[in-house]
Amino acid sequence: MTEPNLDELKQAVPLWRVAEERIPSLKREGNEWKGLCPFHQEKTPSFTIFQKDGAWLFKCFGCQETGNVFQLIQKMDKVPFKKAVETVAKMTEAQWEEGKQQVDRTFTPAIKTEKKLLTFPLSILAEAEKRLERSPQALEWLAGRGITLETAKRFHLGYTQNLQSDPNHPWANDGWLVFPTFTGDTITLIKYRSVKGKKTPDGKPAISRKKNMGTDLYNADAIQPFDDLFVVEGEPDCMVMAQAGFVTVSLPSAGFTPTPEMRDKMLQANAVFLAGDMDNVGQQTMEKLWTELRDRTYRVEWPEGCKDANDAFLKECGGNVEKFRALVENLRAKAVSTPMPFMFDLSKTMRHMDMTTPMENPKRLRFPWSDIDSWVAVLPGDVMCMFATESKTGKTTWLMGILLENAMKYGRVVVNYSAEVLPEQYARRAAAYITEKNRDKLTTEDFVAAAEEMEDARFYNGYKPGAKWHEVVELLNWAKRRLGADILVVDHLHFLTRSEKDETKAQSEFMRELKDLALEYRVIVIVVGQPRKAQASQRGREAVTQDAKGSEAFGSDASQVFILHRDRKPGDQQGIGSGDDIYEPITKVKLDYSRDSLARVTRLFFRGDICKFLNMTTQEPPNATPNP
Repeated sequence: MTEPNLDELKQAVPLWRVAEERIPSLKREGNEWKGLCPFHQEKTPSFTIFQKDGAWLFKCFGCQETGNVFQLIQKMDKVPFKKAVETVAKMTEAQWEEGKQQVDRTFTPAIKTEKKLLTFPLSILAEAEKRLERSPQALEWLAGRGITLETAKRFHLGYTQNLQSDPNHPWANDGWLVFPTFTGDTITLIKYRSVKGKKTPDGKPAISRKKNMGTDLYNADAIQPFDDLFVVEGEPDCMVMAQAGFVTVSLPSAGFTPTPEMRDKMLQANAVFLAGDMDNVGQQTMEKLWTELRDRTYRVEWPEGCKDANDAFLKECGGNVEKFRALVENLRAKAVSTPMPFMFDLSKTMRHMDMTTPMENPKRLRFPWSDIDSWVAVLPGDVMCMFATESKTGKTTWLMGILLENAMKYGRVVVNYSAEVLPEQYARRAAAYITEKNRDKLTTEDFVAAAEEMEDARFYNGYKPGAKWHEVVELLNWAKRRLGADILVVDHLHFLTRSEKDETKAQSEFMRELKDLALEYRVIVIVVGQPRKAQASQRGREAVTQDAKGSEAFGSDASQVFILHRDRKPGDQQGIGSGDDIYEPITKVKLDYSRDSLARVTRLFFRGDICKFLNMTTQEPPNATPNP
């Protein structure tokens, strides 16, 4: 095992996890763990575990024993170094399985549905495969990419003159290659590529897929437990890699976030080498996947001037398979020696810099209300906080609208941890929002319609009874790695810290870990909070960021803070009632703090019956009185 592998293992397995099984007295104190030293007799704990530069270390301030996770196992288990390394390596595999189980138990789709997908026997392509051998256009297309007919047959490529999946395409009758994704003898997806080019003159992509079929890794059947696996983008890249003898799968499309099932398949391999396209989208996709998978995962960068594997095969190696094989072997060796995720080469960072402005960034958080959407760019790495002047004013519903917008319209993967609202209750609210029907009168057909409307949107909602705040951080960490989340939500922070002896300290630590999570994974984190309990004389006063409950870190660690305010109805200024019956539907939404924007204010109209905030118009919406 090479030194970089050892560095990865030291960072991958928290030393406290190893130690807590061996040191019964070990307890967490803030960001450290302390207990009685196992190497000498003592009554007062002096053995400390801490993190430095990403790696976990231990030190006893009594006997001065120090070391890392390997040395702890060596000393306590009395085993040689090699055995200690093997123990840690097995723990990384167990960690993934444990994290997978935690996520699958906690997070479920916001609205569940069983979508029936088409499949076909591989034999239906027999005629299309024969047509490919007889088509000069198809054979020319393959030759232009260095793909042999033998390789095409291995992947069961076919040819069709007419594109039935999209008969209105400008090139629909000009010849298409057929690319099946199959498992065993069953086709799960059929894609088509035009022999004329990648895009029409007016910019329409010359790639299509048969409707109502699933999405999977291309060539996933090739994955074997003891082989290294390469991950590329696009079927041609996969084919030239396989042609050179490398076990390879390709992602369905550029920028695609692999599903949990796809991640499980990839991690069956001995090691995973991410070798996507060298353009900005490709680099971001591979960087994201690298930080999520981590264990036994490496980055491959194609030579300067080569966009991808197919480009490197043709340009760098002149279509010579032996040269290409040697090139990939060299790139694999270089990848193993590349620093861990979060260590960046400055020159490469500058070379791949994205020069779009924050508001033009396609990954920014989008808001369903035009005014708010134009105010501020909430970007990956940001922590956005929000709370309301008083409880029960609709902040969870307001946030739900944002999350549904990003999942359904922009394809973001959303993971929402709700400490108070049960998944079934959340699903009812979401269905009311989508169908615009009264949440208390929804039928089975309404839920089905809402689920169909969400289609392939990936929105996971989680709830774990009795979970402590640090458990939630770990759950979100694993949810990011397993589900590939773009947006992580904690609703709400103060509920999860209320049982702590020192709530303010816990809130501060919680915010710090959430901020670290946002930066580490380049993900948007949204945190919901509560206001301080107002004095009777101050009830109903509009809040500012400093009115957030508990630790000032809730506001100071945030990149943006939104505050919702609804006036109490006349006659309930003393706070006797609760819920929609005491608040006016007009809602003031204020961006009270942003690192790059002045405070902004707008007004929305709250419809509690359909769980929706609407843009204000010159007239009130019909049926404006919200139902509780």
